[in-house]
This record gives sequence, structure tokens and C-alpha cells, in this order.
Amino acid sequence: MVDLNPQNKTTAKRLLLWSPFGSGQHYCGPATYTHRVYSKLDPSEFHCSLAHGYLDQTDEPVFKRQHFVHRFGGGISANWQFASKGRRWFNDHKSEFDLFHAISGFHGSVSIANLAREAGIPVVLFISILNGGLSSHNGLKKMLGIYHRRRKMTRRFDALIALSSEIEQQLLSLKFAPQQIVRIPNFADTDKFCRVDDHQQKLLKRSLGMKECPAIAFVGRLSERKRPHLILEALKELRHQNHEMQCALIGPYEPNDPYYLDIKRYIEENDLSDHVVFSGFTTKVESWLQACDLFCLPSLNEGMPGALIEAISCGLPAIVSPFSSANEVVDDREIGVVLSEDGGAKEIAAAVIEELTQLPNNREHRRNAIVQRYSLNAIAQQHADLFRRLIQGNTAKI
Repeated sequence: MVDLNPQNKTTAKRLLLWSPFGSGQHYCGPATYTHRVYSKLDPSEFHCSLAHGYLDQTDEPVFKRQHFVHRFGGGISANWQFASKGRRWFNDHKSEFDLFHAISGFHGSVSIANLAREAGIPVVLFISILNGGLSSHNGLKKMLGIYHRRRKMTRRFDALIALSSEIEQQLLSLKFAPQQIVRIPNFADTDKFCRVDDHQQKLLKRSLGMKECPAIAFVGRLSERKRPHLILEALKELRHQNHEMQCALIGPYEPNDPYYLDIKRYIEENDLSDHVVFSGFTTKVESWLQACDLFCLPSLNEGMPGALIEAISCGLPAIVSPFSSANEVVDDREIGVVLSEDGGAKEIAAAVIEELTQLPNNREHRRNAIVQRYSLNAIAQQHADLFRRLIQGNTAKI
């Protein structure tokens, strides 16, 4: 538990986490991130509540209260309804909170956060992905000035948490004030995500239904944005080069989702069924990572994925596409490989072969790099310090 200032703890400060995606262990980056941070806050210092739009939100003990506002997702109309009902809900409850912590720079968060600021409540906005709702794109929204109005509201907020240095630089390029931007990276629970010895790894492989050959781990909800199909294509390429490998796709999927069905079809057509394991939803991600030998995340876009940091904390070399924070986390060859912009299956296969030759080496180096820079306790402490400063009427940066 994060030990905040031990003095003056008689009155707990009331935090509202406004997260359309909910908060918990359901493979949505901001949802998992906030849940783990809040689990480390001192409950005698902070009373935390959650307002959300996630239909499958579970009852989480870290929150004193949970409020379902309206279903979030399912198209523009549903999301605008979420924002509309959210404004009404917040106006009825605004006197109950001392700080408003919003997730994402999109309308369903920013418009409610603006109400909180107008009510004199300090506002923290978490930006977890590049172009996360504040950067103009071509199209109708740009023509209507929606991004401009959203940035205008956001400039009034007390703090913007930037997950990666690239996100921080983008916020600065959008003319947000440097003193408003607080750089807090992602993290790993380094006690939970740790190395195991070779014997333990073999036992884990066996218990999880995996083969004994080297395994590539992918962690996350199966989606086209994360492109796990490239790993399967690399697996096929590696077999052509007489390298026996397997892949663990760790995370939930929808059985009727067209992308999942395409992946299943590819596996069957290329005779990979014995070399690909689907975990489905699991709360034991650390066991799956510890059973694997390498980690690969070929996403089109990410902020600073927790799965990447957790994999490295388990001693796995990382092979990643050049998304935001990739070069920041994988900052030397002993930690892993950052692919080229158009890196595909063949480049992934080549990186796997290269990393396999170094597999027994650098495990401790990788682990130490994460412990020193990205431990959960250190990141939770940064959030706690920020929340306390703002509630006391001070600025975001010391």
C-alpha cells in the first residue's frame, strides 16, 4: 500500500475515477492501469469511487462505490448518450467529490471533466494513447471544430497525465502548457511478474497445455489493431526455416468476431493447430508469460502497454512495432527489438531467430531495467502525490 503523508489522515479525500471502459482486469489498457494504481492507494487517505459505462464491470473492492452511468461503446449514438447521461449524473453528484480523474481525451470524458472544473473540482485527465481524442484528424469532426473545442476545454484542466514521452511531446505540440503535463509511465507489479527457473518454466508449459519448444507470447484482446496475425505468419515462416516454435495468444476474444474467425481459419489452413494456444480470459497472465520465452506485440498503435513492461519484468526479450513508447521501453538490444515501420512477418521471424540465440543471456538485465524504472509502487506513489497536491490547491508540478 502506498504510504502517503501519515499526518492529517482523519478525513479521507474523495476521488472519482471517470472511466467509460470501467476499471478492472479486463484487458483494456486504461481500465487495468487505473485498477492497479488505485489498489495501491491508501484507503485511509483516499476514498475512491468509479463512474463507468462498461456492462461487464465487476464489483471491485478498491472502490467504495461504483456507478453505472450508461452503456459506453457500440457507435457514435451510444457514446453521445453516455456523455449526455453522464452530465446529468455528475450534476446530481458533484458535491460528493474532491478530485475528478478522467480516462481518455474523448467526448465521453472531456465533457464531464469540464463540468467538474466549472464546479471548482480539480481535474486530472489521463492520456494513454497517441492522438487520444485531442489531435485533429481529417473528416467531419475536424470540419465541425470538435477537436478544437475539446482542446479548449482540456486546457482548463489541472493536470494531463502523459503515459509516454511521445504523448508528452504531442501535447506540447498542441500548445498545452508544460506545467500542466505530468509524465507518469506504465508499470509492472514486479513481485508478481518475475522470472522463473528453467524447471519451473517446463512445469508451467506442461500445466498450460503447451509444447516444450520455445514459445512467443502475445498479450491482449484479439483485435486487428494489435495484429497478432503477423505473429502467426511469422510462426509459419519459422517452420519453413526448420525452427520449431509455438505461440500463446493470451487474452480474451469473441467467438463470433470476424477477426478471430480469420485467425482460426489461418491456423487450420497452415497446420498450426498444435503450435498455437489460446488462453482466453485469464487472471494468471504472469504464469503464461513465465511459461513463454519471447514476447511480441506488433500493434499499429499503443501508448505504453502494460503487457510489454510485464513481459520484460518476467525476463522475456520483446519484439515490438514502433508504436509510441516502443523505443523508450525497448531502449537497448539487450531488452529486445523494435521493428521497422513496415515490419511484417518475415522481419518478426528474423528477430525471433536473433533473440533465440541470446535467450539464456540478459534476463537479469531486462528484469532490472523494469524494476528500476517501472515498478507499480513507484507509479502509484506518483499518482498519490499528484492527487494530494491538486486537492491541496497546488499546481500539478512541484
